[in-house]
Amino acid sequence: WEIFVETDGMYDISLRRWPREFNFPITSQPQVPVDLKDFFYFSSSSSYASTNDKSKKISATQAQLNIAGQHLVKHIPDNILGNAGINYDITENGEITAVNFRLRLMKGSTKLSAWFVNGRDDGDIAGAYYVYITKL
Repeated sequence: WEIFVETDGMYDISLRRWPREFNFPITSQPQVPVDLKDFFYFSSSSSYASTNDKSKKISATQAQLNIAGQHLVKHIPDNILGNAGINYDITENGEITAVNFRLRLMKGSTKLSAWFVNGRDDGDIAGAYYVYITKL
């Protein structure tokens, strides 16, 4: 993404696979919403939702963020018992819903890219589809 940082300062950047409102774990496999079953897909490779009841599961073990010339990596644990601190958002069962990065950004245009890596099996990559940025 091309972004514009409005002011110099410290920022929290939260990487998620699902919207914050859903609070699904990054590695979860939630039900496909019924309305997507009837959605018209232009190619068969995009029609996963029309033929499956659940979304695809990913085995993410790392979250990676590139922004303003910085490459940041955080491990994604299977779950966290107790306080996740500022590094993660978790469900009541300790499953990771977001990986958070705190960093200084300078005012101006920059590029942001974010993804999850499966380090357990094949090194497959999945996009961090939802990125939330908060100025501290």
